[in-house]
Amino acid sequence: QSLLPLAKGENPQWRDDIAYEHIHSQIGSWQALCDGKEKYVWGTESGTELFFDLSVDPQETRNLVDVPEAREKVERWRQRMVKHLAVYEADGLVKNGQLNPGNRLPAVREWLHQA
Repeated sequence: QSLLPLAKGENPQWRDDIAYEHIHSQIGSWQALCDGKEKYVWGTESGTELFFDLSVDPQETRNLVDVPEAREKVERWRQRMVKHLAVYEADGLVKNGQLNPGNRLPAVREWLHQA
């Protein structure tokens, strides 16, 4: 969602309490969801997953993806990511209700230039 209404001092109605970011780097493109307490990151090319409990690890130093006690939380965040990315069907990031790695997204979408 656009942050423009917020920058204008308006009180926008957000879809939910989760922030989303799309990151481009030398090592690929990443999608991240965060609610301020937990953060889930997914690599669109590699399929790598990262999960952090920000309440005890605000510097994101301990990836909990493979920790058995975090398994249910990771799955819940993974499904949130599926739901979020499924609306962008043309990107191919979700297939059959699951995250579909192997895709590099453009840094700037062509339709943004037309706005």
